[in-house]
Amino acid sequence: MIWCGNSRGRTQQVGSRALNDYGLCDMHGNVIEWCQDWFYDSYNNLTRPDDGSAWEFPIGTDRVVRGGYYADLATEARSARRRGSPPDTAYEGIGFRVVRSPR
Repeated sequence: MIWCGNSRGRTQQVGSRALNDYGLCDMHGNVIEWCQDWFYDSYNNLTRPDDGSAWEFPIGTDRVVRGGYYADLATEARSARRRGSPPDTAYEGIGFRVVRSPR
């Protein structure tokens, strides 16, 4: 089943759709999000940054992408969905989230 009930089958302006049960919106299913981290099949035996920063030492060729986009199956539109994609990939279902540290 493709989930389009809240997306109307296309990308949506940020903040324009219904809030979830936690009072959040725009967390799942608008577009897949590019992440700064490099993708690894397994993080076993890797030393992760302990300050919350990105994994900036490339071993492979792909960057992490998270979530799902409006035309994905509902089971795939979740934050925990993580996979790799070449940095030069482009299509309508992929984007990024601007993040700013609080002052």
